[in-house]
Amino acid sequence: TPKPTHPGSTENPNPTPTASTPSPKTSGPSTPQSTAPASLLLAQQKVADGQRLGLDEIRKIGTVLYPHSLITPCSNNCVDKPNFIEYGLSQGYSRLEVTVGIEADRGSSEQIVIFKVKLIGLPGGGEKEAYNKKITFGQEEKISIPLEGATRIRLETLYGGENAAHARDLSINPVWGTPTIHQ
Repeated sequence: TPKPTHPGSTENPNPTPTASTPSPKTSGPSTPQSTAPASLLLAQQKVADGQRLGLDEIRKIGTVLYPHSLITPCSNNCVDKPNFIEYGLSQGYSRLEVTVGIEADRGSSEQIVIFKVKLIGLPGGGEKEAYNKKITFGQEEKISIPLEGATRIRLETLYGGENAAHARDLSINPVWGTPTIHQ
């Protein structure tokens, strides 16, 4: 028999057990975004174009070791045109996080690099330079870049010093420390 309740009471006269049956899912159909990992390491993804050296290695910037890092080596070949590595981007990823700098164990004060991040295949077409900064040996910068719906991302390095002849004698290892894309 049901229990009587008093007027104004919030007590349920016919309580039912709450743990006996799970409630049905109401979130709707699954989308690719919901099944994709929350973040991806770029160094473990397939390279779409560009330099294929220095992939998925531990690299040191300053005093910090960065696992799953990339390098875009710079010597006489990056004085006039950049070295780059390019990746296709899956839908649902909205931000790139990476620390940039020059490899600590192989650097010198003459090593100066311009780091650039380009977003390619933006909605409506075209591309955009999302990051451009000159970094010298010993400097590092953690960056976070919105991907703005781009279908590809290009990481570029170019010699940034004043003495191009000197650059031809250097072997510079610009490091992209643990580049990761996030939803």
